[in-house]
Amino acid sequence: MSVKNIYFPVVALLLVFLIISNSLLFSINNNKVKEKKKKSNEVKIFLKEQKHFWTYPFKLNKKNLLFTGGMILTTMFLINNDEGMYKAIKKYQSEHKWISDLSPQITKMGDGIFSIGVISGFYLTGLIFKDKKAKKTADYALVSLLHSAVIVQVLKHISGRQRPEIDGNDKWNWFSSIFKRYDEGFAYYDSFPSGHTITAWSLFTVIAKMYGNNPVVPIVCYSLATLAGLSRITEDAHWFSDVFVGAVLGYSIANYVVKKRNKNLMILPYVSNDRVGFGISYVF
Repeated sequence: MSVKNIYFPVVALLLVFLIISNSLLFSINNNKVKEKKKKSNEVKIFLKEQKHFWTYPFKLNKKNLLFTGGMILTTMFLINNDEGMYKAIKKYQSEHKWISDLSPQITKMGDGIFSIGVISGFYLTGLIFKDKKAKKTADYALVSLLHSAVIVQVLKHISGRQRPEIDGNDKWNWFSSIFKRYDEGFAYYDSFPSGHTITAWSLFTVIAKMYGNNPVVPIVCYSLATLAGLSRITEDAHWFSDVFVGAVLGYSIANYVVKKRNKNLMILPYVSNDRVGFGISYVF
């Protein structure tokens, strides 16, 4: 065999190797660019959603004014009656031992660890069984929780409301608590609104919206979220108004995230022989 005949296949193999290597490098670099763009877009979307949440109360239209006005008036009424309602709830609790037994367990549904566990379960289900709906549920729930965490911490720092467990008296420290709460402990100035409640409502609202085609799911989800919120009162961690605001915010945030991000979720009107209503369909 001549030298020419030996070199030709070697050179050909080298060329093929170089072409494949360049293609792989281009693909990897292209994926990295796409990943960076995706992350950049995700941050932009998140910030845009945050802007919507903070500016929503100031948007002048009938729907916004009705919702915001109703929430403010209800919150003011509850704050004015918080001490009396707290005493009444605690009195009822003292007469029913089962409440004190169940409350510490129920309140865990508002823990971040519980939420991350549920989100991980949906994500793994989606990954293992190639269930896009489950993966989207995990995604929307995580985004909702992140939004809720930002909003609830800002409000807690501004209000500096004293928890009922301190002495049963309702006291607001406002901006003066921003630095005090780090020196004297979060519990003293960390009441408004309820973090556990906003977390529970954010998580369960996403699940209820994504699987609302089964009417049992929303009933179970909202019932669990409500119980998690009420347990914060029986655990002496929050006033009733803290729980109310946490529930409204958690629901509103999750509802907005699902409606804006889930293009495949459609709520359509339907008419049958004996009823008129709305149906939820999911397009895979």
